[in-house]
Amino acid sequence: MNEALQAVDQADYVILASYQFRNVASQFGWADDQTLIDEMNQRNKRYTLLSLGNPYETIYIQNVRSGIAVYGKQEPNTAAGIKVLLGQLKAGGVLPVTIK
Repeated sequence: MNEALQAVDQADYVILASYQFRNVASQFGWADDQTLIDEMNQRNKRYTLLSLGNPYETIYIQNVRSGIAVYGKQEPNTAAGIKVLLGQLKAGGVLPVTIK
């Protein structure tokens, strides 16, 4: 975690990618992700949680300031997500599932 936080401190913007697809989300182990989110919030870092699989992280990770779901780790999905983050595309749509 110290190495990750050192990288965060040096970054202007952080993209935290998450890929939860086949595993049961509650069994994934989100503690490190939550710690990193909490530290970035405390340090007022600019970041986005880039959800590459199912977008159920937000049930287990709290206080995410910015997030985008791209529903796949393949190039078209990730490229589109990055273009949204860079302001080259406008994000659209809504999650097709209810997250509580």
